[in-house]
Amino acid sequence: MHQRVSGRQRSRIVAAIIGASLVSSTVGTVAQSPVPTPAPSVSPSASPVASAAPSFPGCVPVPPDSSANLVIISPSDCALVTDLLLVVIGTAPADSDVVRDVWFGFDDRVTADATGAWLLEVELSSGANELVFRLGDDRSTERVLRVWLGPLPSVAPITPVPTGPGGAWPALWDLWVCEAISELDDAGAHIAALGVAADDLDLDAVADEAEAAVNDAREARDALDAAGTWRPGRVVTRHLRAWAQAIIRAGNTYQVGAQMLDTAAIRRGTRLLRTAIDERLLAAAAAVELEESTGFSCD
Repeated sequence: MHQRVSGRQRSRIVAAIIGASLVSSTVGTVAQSPVPTPAPSVSPSASPVASAAPSFPGCVPVPPDSSANLVIISPSDCALVTDLLLVVIGTAPADSDVVRDVWFGFDDRVTADATGAWLLEVELSSGANELVFRLGDDRSTERVLRVWLGPLPSVAPITPVPTGPGGAWPALWDLWVCEAISELDDAGAHIAALGVAADDLDLDAVADEAEAAVNDAREARDALDAAGTWRPGRVVTRHLRAWAQAIIRAGNTYQVGAQMLDTAAIRRGTRLLRTAIDERLLAAAAAVELEESTGFSCD
């Protein structure tokens, strides 16, 4: 018997679950679509602070809402940065507590001064970083800041490899990488089904589809481990692995949110799915380059 929600519980989770539905349907569409044309490469700014112009692939900047109680002034959303330590600057009600949500750790806190100004130093990890801020324990005030640390992943020029009977790539690499892609497509189908369940506010179905997506993504990760290394295909496998890991994290988070009626967990799962979409697009772009330079394809 699937758990249904109604009345007060329905109003508590509807906003978060609608976000899950929208993003998961995007993952499903991407997973079943043809390999897209690679997006134009964007070079990061040389400035150690956020660049004002380009954002990283797959990230659509959300301008700050100056009417909100919590505003992030700098850096801009989707910014490219080069310093490990990022100083985030914003405004909030005077003397209020500004909290950064830390995944599986103690939250960072800072108090706005008498004018409402605040700043917080955050240590980043390489690649995409998603920083979530709120006022005190009020999650309705959450603001998300996305930044990219370091150079953008690019598909490096690959020296063409002469193809002979069966191709020039290792047989095991061919077998297991194509198996990983198949498993990730299956995971995408489960994420799409999760979106349908989210539309119906059927939390047990959300949890079931999330679990199935996680299992498929783990199978994909295991297949990539078995594939070994083929130098021309290293960029493809790197993004396939990141794609699988993002689905695993998102799926596990959705299961917690659905089972515990935790709207914050559902929102985190939705944000993690956006990371999965980004990595899928990067893997697809790398696959196009690989096929053009070596002839390799899973078709």
